[in-house]
Amino acid sequence: MAHDRFTQLILESYFAEMQAHHHYMTMAQMAPTEEARHIMMMNAQDEHRHAEAFEKIYEELTGTEPRDTGMHMMPVNENMTFLDHVRMQLFDEYADFRKYKDMYLMTDNPEYRDTLFNAMHDEFRHAMLLTYLLN
Repeated sequence: MAHDRFTQLILESYFAEMQAHHHYMTMAQMAPTEEARHIMMMNAQDEHRHAEAFEKIYEELTGTEPRDTGMHMMPVNENMTFLDHVRMQLFDEYADFRKYKDMYLMTDNPEYRDTLFNAMHDEFRHAMLLTYLLN
């Protein structure tokens, strides 16, 4: 049962990271300064790397690719202001940090734990950078 829950969370995390990557790429195009654009691009790269890592774990656990599940990404609301997007992403980053902490504690696989620890660290750093942009 715990294995099934962990696998489901990995799948959800894969799609959340792909969504975040897409969102940060859109935000980079909207960024009001070069510094903000650079931060969005760095965050996008991290999210893409996380998605690839979660995809690998999911494939190891199930023997299938996440794209085979029928889950889809939501379109980015391009009518929101840049700062509205920053606020929204800030809360998503905090939520992901907490989720990855819970997932870290669900597994004893050292490779999975390393992946989750690194993702947790990056999500916290993203939240700090987003907070910086809000101030």
